Formats: sequence, C-alpha cells, structure tokens
Amino acid sequence: MKKQLLLIAAICLLLPILLRGVWYYQGFYLPVGRVKGPDYAQFTIPQPTFSTLAILPVQSTSQRISVVFDMAHGNRFSMAEIDPLINSLLKMGAEIKVSENKATIENVLKDANAYVVIAPASAHSAENILAIRAFVERGGKLLVIADPTRTGGDFYFDVEKSVTAANVLLERYGMAFLTSYVYHITHNEGNFRNVFIQPAEKNNLNKKINEVIFYGTHSLMGSQTVVLKAEESALSSATDRGGGLPVAMMTKDGHVLAMGDMNFITTPFDQVSDNRQLVLNLAEFLAGQARSRTLADFPYLFTRPIVILENSELTFDKDYLDTMSDLQVSLSARELPVTIDTVVEASRDLIVIGLYPPSELVQPYTLPSGIDFNNKPALPSPSATNTSITEETAGEVTSDTEKNSTVFPTPRLTSTPRPKAGKEIIVPAIGAVPSKGFSFILYYQTQDRNTLVLLAESQDRIIDLIQLISSGSLSGCLVQPHIAVCPGDISSILDLEFESETEFTEELTPTATISPTTTPETTPAG
Repeated sequence: MKKQLLLIAAICLLLPILLRGVWYYQGFYLPVGRVKGPDYAQFTIPQPTFSTLAILPVQSTSQRISVVFDMAHGNRFSMAEIDPLINSLLKMGAEIKVSENKATIENVLKDANAYVVIAPASAHSAENILAIRAFVERGGKLLVIADPTRTGGDFYFDVEKSVTAANVLLERYGMAFLTSYVYHITHNEGNFRNVFIQPAEKNNLNKKINEVIFYGTHSLMGSQTVVLKAEESALSSATDRGGGLPVAMMTKDGHVLAMGDMNFITTPFDQVSDNRQLVLNLAEFLAGQARSRTLADFPYLFTRPIVILENSELTFDKDYLDTMSDLQVSLSARELPVTIDTVVEASRDLIVIGLYPPSELVQPYTLPSGIDFNNKPALPSPSATNTSITEETAGEVTSDTEKNSTVFPTPRLTSTPRPKAGKEIIVPAIGAVPSKGFSFILYYQTQDRNTLVLLAESQDRIIDLIQLISSGSLSGCLVQPHIAVCPGDISSILDLEFESETEFTEELTPTATISPTTTPETTPAG
C-alpha cells in the first residue's frame, strides 16, 4: 500500500514537469556560423562644412543707427543667445536697444532703424501694430522670426500661439508662417529637422551664399519675394509634400523680412556652412543703411553732430541765450553734440533759425520745402550762390551730395533790406496760410545731412518755437512729413506739455541699451 502511494506521489510530481517540457519543447539549439552585422564604420551622415571667415561690410555712414529688439511679448530667447548677430551689429557701429515695455512702442521706434521680433509668445496690441506699420512706411526695417523649436508647455498649442503672434505683424505684408515644420529623412545635418537651405531669388540677404542650414524651421506662404527655400525633396510636416518650401520671405520694397528659424544666429550653429555669411547679411539688412526720417519721427530727426547756423538778424539777448542753451541741452541729451557756427562741415546735421520772409542767409534752405512766402517762387540771391543748396536742388530731399564744407555769409540787415511778405503763405499739402500769427518748421534730408529750418514772424515767436522744439513734442501743430505749421503764440501748448510731462514719464518705461563700445555678456551655447 505504501508503494502505491509513493508511486502516485511520484507521478503527480513528475507528470506536470513532463507535460510542461513536452508542451514548450522547441528542439535543441545548434550553433551556426557568426551572423554578420551592419558595417557601422561605413555609415556616413551629411556633414556641413565650417563657415569661412566672412568680412563685415564697410560702414559708409557716420550716422547713429539703432536696432530695437522686442523682449516684451514673452519672446522665447535671450539676448546672450544671439551674440553672433549682436556682435556683427556692434562692429558695424549700430546701437542695440531692448524694448521690455509692453505699452506703446511708438516713441521707441521714432529713433530706430529696425525693429526685431523673435519667437513671440503673445501678440502685439492693435496700437503697437499701427505704430509698427507707420514705422515701416517711414522706411524702417522689420524682422520677424518664428521658430518651431522655441516652445514650452503643450507643443502644438504653443507653436500655434507663437505663429499667430508673428503673423499678426505680417498680415499687412502678404506673407504668413505655417505651423508645420520642414524635414528631410535622408539628406539632413544629423537630424531630420536640420535641413539644408538654398538661395531662391537673388537678393542682398542671400548674396555670397551657396547653402545654409536651418535647425528646425517653419515654412511660409505668401505673394512676396522668396529669399531662401528648402531643397526640392524636403517635406512639410503637415502635408508630407515638398517642392522647395519657402523658409524666408521679404517684401518687394525690402523693408519687411520673415524667417522660419532663429538657431542659425546662435552659437555654434552660426559656424557651419554659409550660416556666418547669412548672419552678416542679416546685420547689413538691419543696420547697413540709415532710413529716411520725417517730422513724424520728431524729436529724433538728427543722427549726426549738429551745427546751428549763426544768423545776425536775431538779437542775441538773455532770452535768446537761455532758449538756445535749453535747445543745446535737449539735443545733447540724445548724444548729439551741438555747435553754433557759420561754417557747416560735411556729414553734420544742420539747424537754421530765422524770421520770415526769409533773408538771403535763410532763403536757400526753404527751397526744398516748396513753401512760398510771396505767392511766387523764391529765388536765391547772387550773394548766396556759394551755399550748398541752389535753385537746382529745390524739391530734392535725398540724393544730392553736398560740398565738404561751406562758409555761409552773415548778412548785415542795415545794408540788405528784408523782403516783405504777401498776405498769404502758400504751404505745400496744406494750402494758403495767413502771413501773420503762425510759425513754420521745415525738415528735409540730403545724402549726408538732415536739415531743420525754424521760421517765425518775430524774435519773440522764434524763442517760443525753439522752446517747443526743446520740449520734444509738436502737439498743437499741423504736421506733414516735411512741413509743420504751428500757432505763433504757443505758450499755452508749452504749459500743457509741462503739466503732462510727469505723467508721461511715469507711463513710459525706458528701454535697455547695449552701447556700441561694449560687448554684451555671453554664455556658452548648450
């Protein structure tokens, strides 16, 4: 009996093991020859060449040029990251400003040559958009960059939000970013989103460029000039279609530029392929040439040292001395040296102050404005023929090259009778203005000079007009691009400006500035 029980126990113990072995039996392993693996040593990844040392363009102008960077809309970058672009601008002599105030930027743009918006997370206000559009219409440059790699939180939502904020600025200019990014599976720089970019239509932005690399880029759509495009075989993440997707577009007038990637202006990505040359071309786009200015940019009309032309028809009394001193202080506060002289050197801006109808000294400077004090064209007198502005230059405001230095005569009023004014003064774009009770501000540009002419009917009114200029506001005047008509008695305007000055100062947050002589602090790229 015990043997039977032991046998049953042995069967119960061994039977499950046997059944398990039979059920899962797959045969005995017989080793075979060595399996040949991939030859990883033969694998190659397309590698870009390192950028050769590119030469900065020679700065041909002595004008003060400033570039404003937007940091008031949650922009997902730091100024230290874009050192290659900042340093290129500083070497060109540009002044770098950072706008951190989300309020109106109208006053900031008056003294700017270019406005740069990179990877914004929130949209500009309607008021700021109008100010930016007016700035571009006055010749300012606008650069907008939206980058698909500069996101946080929910990826798609953040990308869409950033693209929308950028497209609000571009809406007026016939181009827009797409939320998709460009990729290439086989021909890339180590990652499918690091795509090779080629020049499109010939443009100053892609000069001396054969190929660049964007490290994650949006594509664009629109009717403007395509400056850079992806390879024909590169695809869109939204449609998986290619065909030379645009990644940088510029308006046909060359004032607005949109780019889908910002990484090429960061270290070390600026050092591959022709990226370094693209950074220099971008710096030249922003600060290579000073924009034209109008009275809409007041008080930021001057970009060079200033000479106030001496005029003996004005009595140099205490009131005039105090007023001129205030004007000198207000201009010097903008880092513009001011001198009073009869010699006007080339590459210096000019202020001409006088009474109307203009005397022999002042009259040549009123010709480009087209203003008529006698209801007939005013001609320069023979004694003024050695001035830099002649009858032939009337109406020209941008292209004539002036003499290196010009000595202007100081007329003696006792020997030269003053001309008499007509009953009306004909002002272009405004019409007939009574010859009494008004003052005039004229402004125009030549190739190497900004000229401001102040005219009033008496010395007391001239003093009031200079005080208005010193206050930094043309409130109360009818302002056109190159002519402003102000009431003769402007003391009430000055009082109003003084009362609101404190409130205005509190509302306006100063912009941070990087001096052209100081290299910004940098951090190593991660």
